[in-house]
Amino acid sequence: MNLFKSILFLSVAFTFFSCDPLDEYRDDLNDNLEADDDWYIFISERDLATEAEYNANSPYVLTDEDYEMSSNKSVADYKNFSDSAPFDEYLPETIHNLYGNNGELVTVQFAYFLGSEGGTVDSTCFVTYVRETPADSSYWQVVPNYELIESDNKESTNTYTLIASDYTMVGEGYPNFDLRYNTKADIIEKINTIIKSHHMLDLEEGQIWQVSFATYGEGSEVITSPMYLEVIID
Repeated sequence: MNLFKSILFLSVAFTFFSCDPLDEYRDDLNDNLEADDDWYIFISERDLATEAEYNANSPYVLTDEDYEMSSNKSVADYKNFSDSAPFDEYLPETIHNLYGNNGELVTVQFAYFLGSEGGTVDSTCFVTYVRETPADSSYWQVVPNYELIESDNKESTNTYTLIASDYTMVGEGYPNFDLRYNTKADIIEKINTIIKSHHMLDLEEGQIWQVSFATYGEGSEVITSPMYLEVIID
């Protein structure tokens, strides 16, 4: 079974099973393993991590077992991160057991120790999955919580024009933003989702994105394309 078919097979499996997408397929999957197929062997022992399952409203919460995977003794022993054991350095290795699709964005909740007077608090951050060539060069990477906000600056450093699948991804029925149902704030939020899905690793604070899009109908606000958006860290 080639790589494309294996990815398609796993995608179908995930559609029906959200907790452990591979649980009920594990026997069948193992039957199809080939001795030299490292890709199958890699996936068969891991849960799929997807934005649909671990999004901002339902983040993936680190378990004790996750913390214990850390190479930092403090993180492993006390089950939290701190100023001396920063999450951006040590969190990726605690979730290396979760398999993601390239560019997958996942919200992770973790414990952060503020000190003896501040105690421990729950924090969240975004991580994205990076898969390079060769296949064994795959890892999670912490990314800042970027947000694109409307800007008067029209000297853009990046440009993007929405395509049909972008509109579908954010719930539009046609390849445009229907102004009868979308406010400017709605459109900016949807553009955020679209740009992050394609360019999360390309975003930098201070960038100006010129985003072009199609609209339909009329609403209470004047909304024109292109729109200029500045990248900030929320």
